[in-house]
Amino acid sequence: MNGWASAPSLHDYKAFVSTFQVMFQLVFIYFFTRLWFNGRILFSYPFLLIPNLVFVLWAYFMRGPGYENFLFWGTVVACGVNELIRRIIFDAAYQVLMFSVPERLCNALRLYSKLLIKPLVVIVICLFFVVLPPQQGVVPLYCFLILVFLMVMIGVVSRIPGHYVSSLRTSVLRRLSLSGAESSLVRMEVNYIIDQYRKAVSETEDRYGYLYILDIIRNNYSSALNFILLELLDNPDREVRLEAVSVIGSLGIAALTERLEGLFETETEKTLKLACLKVISRLGISDEIVILRWMESDLPIVYRRYILAIAHGSGNETLKQSVVQETVSLIHSNQTENALAGIWLTGYLGLQHLKGDVSSHFDLDPARSFDVIVRALGKLGDARLFSAYLEKVGYHRIGDFERFNENLAFLKKDAYPIISKMIASIIDSKSHFELRKCLRSLQANPSPETIRFLLEMLGNLNVPRIREEALNVIGKIKKAEPDTDCKALLESLPGEIDLCTKYCRYYSVVKSWNEESLLLIELARNIEHRVWCIFKILDIFYPDLGMFDSYYRITHSFSQPGRDHVKGKSIEYMDSLFQGKRDEHAAFLRLLDAVSFEDGFLMKVNYLPGRPLTIEDVYDQILMQSNHWLEVSAILDVPPDMKKRFMPVLEEIEDMIPVLEKIHFLRKVSLFKGFSITDMIIMAQIAQEVGFEAGHVLFRMGDPGDALYLMLEGKVDIVNENHKLLVSVEPPDCFGEIAVLDKKGRSATAKCVEECRMLMITSNDFQEILEEYPALYKNMVYLLTSWLREDKTRAKEAKKDDD
Repeated sequence: MNGWASAPSLHDYKAFVSTFQVMFQLVFIYFFTRLWFNGRILFSYPFLLIPNLVFVLWAYFMRGPGYENFLFWGTVVACGVNELIRRIIFDAAYQVLMFSVPERLCNALRLYSKLLIKPLVVIVICLFFVVLPPQQGVVPLYCFLILVFLMVMIGVVSRIPGHYVSSLRTSVLRRLSLSGAESSLVRMEVNYIIDQYRKAVSETEDRYGYLYILDIIRNNYSSALNFILLELLDNPDREVRLEAVSVIGSLGIAALTERLEGLFETETEKTLKLACLKVISRLGISDEIVILRWMESDLPIVYRRYILAIAHGSGNETLKQSVVQETVSLIHSNQTENALAGIWLTGYLGLQHLKGDVSSHFDLDPARSFDVIVRALGKLGDARLFSAYLEKVGYHRIGDFERFNENLAFLKKDAYPIISKMIASIIDSKSHFELRKCLRSLQANPSPETIRFLLEMLGNLNVPRIREEALNVIGKIKKAEPDTDCKALLESLPGEIDLCTKYCRYYSVVKSWNEESLLLIELARNIEHRVWCIFKILDIFYPDLGMFDSYYRITHSFSQPGRDHVKGKSIEYMDSLFQGKRDEHAAFLRLLDAVSFEDGFLMKVNYLPGRPLTIEDVYDQILMQSNHWLEVSAILDVPPDMKKRFMPVLEEIEDMIPVLEKIHFLRKVSLFKGFSITDMIIMAQIAQEVGFEAGHVLFRMGDPGDALYLMLEGKVDIVNENHKLLVSVEPPDCFGEIAVLDKKGRSATAKCVEECRMLMITSNDFQEILEEYPALYKNMVYLLTSWLREDKTRAKEAKKDDD
């Protein structure tokens, strides 16, 4: 205990101490995290100083002669590391908590952080030891200081009411990731879950309390919790029973299959009976006697098909043959429900010899048969029939893209031609909104062929939404499979930068020629898209460098004070990341320096080096590229002296000329700020042009909000129930969108003061647009905010007049 006989080398000693400290900290973090996720986050903070206390005691008793100085500095370093770990954990926790807990709790956390979560603590410790006179025994002093810290922490934590801590525990538990629960070291103790269940039973018997318990079990399952599931299967609440069945199925608890069989036989509710059969078909039957009894029963076809599936998987060859024969009989039935059941069984059981019989039913009503046939063909893996059926019924029949993606995923690499055909077929129509969703099915097939297919799409297509989705899919594949070869994507980066730079130079030339040119809109959208793509590619390959932090600072800093400083620092940071590759990325840094954004939209392009361009050069080069919508926007706005040269192309798009006036108008409507020419053409196709005489009442207060209106010509007064004028609407303003959004009826009356021409967008069309253009929400917030300011100004002026 008084030291070693001979002091070890300083290097060996330090190495041993460092290893010990690292191991101890890992163990400490593990237990701390368990406390955190079990809802004891606040009371676990005092635990943070205990490793220091143990370290000091260990170092004191194990020290050799002459190591007093090392003991001091080692303790200071240990305190510093502990402070750093505490700061990281606290910051992460605070980000989770600040949006979900009461203000009083947040204030207590802020006080806590001000007292203890600062580097100043370590500095004070160091200064204290510098001025302290030499001590014979330093351990009592160290222990005293650490205990002081512990007492202060406990004092702060004890100020927080218990019910706030309880709400915090609920918040943390609900935020536990479902996908990461199984792989996480942090799991709730069985006893804790049982306690929560008993509390729910004894105190409230509330549906949501039981559903909460089931959610915890789903993420922290143990066989010791089976009794809870069994009891909840007998719960009087239908939703609780249904969720319990779902949990058993998702966890694959075969031990409870027999209870599900009993529930199916006794239950009268259709959805619940069906849920039991679906789970049993995945887990298997508990006893062959049960399936024999069910096979002899006379049940509706919606249950019968699952019973046949269960019988097929029972292992009994006689039953298997009987199921196949009945499937053939069903698929040849004249009754639609029976035929669909036969098609479903063909796919579910993988009966390849019945594929021809499935194709014979392609003429069935798609409204009833589409999902069943597509699912069956997907499970059969027949891409030819899958594609033929889609082409026959039309891609507009795809309603649930999540389910459709599951079906595409069954085809694996054979899905590529189908996606290509879909793109070629509907890229120029409104439904290309939904097209990008089918790319998500490729995430289920992370292969080199998938990457090559997506790279071809990036190279050949110029539809920003589809290109962005392709990059998102590549990013998710790369994240899930880090070894996936995506070098070709990185090799395409210089070309992406060059093209974006070229578009920026085009933008400068066109803007100096005509600031109202439609071509500016499409060029701006393409520049914004290409800049995003460059950052996305960099983020895919360097996920730890926070590329999108720089992206948002650069593209959203224009309207903020000190924007130039923020942008400059972001470019400086990126320049430091590119050390050793500055020559490769110099063009990108010059590009970032030249462009200016406001809220993500391009506002200005400064000088970029290159050969001087004229407006004729710009049009010549754009019309030689393969960017369809850039070409269309150029043709729609071609300079008069160049029209004769491009007359053949103009004749090709002659049918688009009627929407030109609408596009020129829509670009001035603040509601559609940030829309591309592509988007505006879609809006122009959706919007109906209507006209009204002076004096016509468009709608009255309380009428349903069935449409919004965009003023082309004329004037409309908006008045309240007392016929007092609220606002006059003139071109290019819009009105009527609030009632379309909240669906609570018109809040005022609209009356035409003059003869009016308007564009009308129906409520249904507007809801669909909102789903595909989230930017509309932001634009509407800006509009509503400006109207509120105007209302306040008018109210103040009216008050002054009254005075």
